[in-house]
Amino acid sequence: MSQKAVLVNVSGDKDGERVLKELEALADTAGYTVEASLVQRKSMPDRRYYIGSGKLEELKNVVMATESEVVIFDNDLTGSQFHNLETYLGVTVIDRATLIIEIFAAHARSNEGKLQVELAQLKYLYPRLKGKGEALSRLGGGIGTRGPGETQLETDRRKIRTRINSIENRLKTLQNQRNLINARRKKNEIPSISLIGYTNTGKSTLLNALTDSDVYTENRLFATLDPTSRKFSIDSQTFILTDTVGFLRDLPHSIISAFRSTLESALFCDLALIVCDCLTSFDGFPAESIFISAKKKLGLDGLKKAILRHFQEKYADVDLFIPYARLQEYNMIKRFLFEMDFSYQDTGVQIAVRIPNRYLNKISSFILH
Repeated sequence: MSQKAVLVNVSGDKDGERVLKELEALADTAGYTVEASLVQRKSMPDRRYYIGSGKLEELKNVVMATESEVVIFDNDLTGSQFHNLETYLGVTVIDRATLIIEIFAAHARSNEGKLQVELAQLKYLYPRLKGKGEALSRLGGGIGTRGPGETQLETDRRKIRTRINSIENRLKTLQNQRNLINARRKKNEIPSISLIGYTNTGKSTLLNALTDSDVYTENRLFATLDPTSRKFSIDSQTFILTDTVGFLRDLPHSIISAFRSTLESALFCDLALIVCDCLTSFDGFPAESIFISAKKKLGLDGLKKAILRHFQEKYADVDLFIPYARLQEYNMIKRFLFEMDFSYQDTGVQIAVRIPNRYLNKISSFILH
């Protein structure tokens, strides 16, 4: 059964209500039932409770009236603020970073994803540890107890630091393995495409539509955490399409650093497709924008043609003739190209290839004119 929650935002600007909409979506994704929300315009947070004394009393009354069990702050709280708020309110208090890590813990599927979640937990908690480790109640009250990556942390800072180092080393090993895979893919010249965008914009739905896959999708934030890659072809050209973890406003730094290896799939690609959703107007988009419906599979042909146009600027389709006497010479350079078709002739082999323009000079003597 989901826990009842009250949301709180303290901000120095006028965007408090808009920001709470996102926080409500995060809370819903984590399984909380939002009963009420409070916004306070305040340029400097209170050192003890983050919110002012009057708003603190109002918050306590709302918690009692709604019989809520959790208060979720959209702001980052210190260890002492957690302690003071829970003592005064008599309920569990979590902040935005705690909530996001909790969601990540519930959605991590792979071994690497679980390690990244645990690393994010530890890096977030480490600076918030107090004399007797009261900040560790964050784990018992939420983080790590609702999904993969849960760990019974020691209160000793040295042991936590040791665990952080151990996880970072394991993730580095996994990253090196991924680098080898990427290097092999680059060697084979298979272009990579990454789907980039805000969480819950339909990136997984688009991946399924383009690759005829059945990758898990759900109408919730961060339904996809671990990057998923699939092969697909357009006019005999093979591509690697990757669904990346979604963006979010003010993603906590502990999460960014912990999920660096996952986020790198969005950085080191040959083409980034930026996915937007929930459009109320088609104005203001770049001229090269393509409007589709991934769910209804509308406009996908136009998208595929645009992808091909992009790569055709970098690649050339040419016909080669390789005399049998020069096959060994050809084998030395064939790693630079992709063979699409070939036929054996009396004196050699005719091959249709796709090759990056920068390597055309390597095969110039074989090109049929």
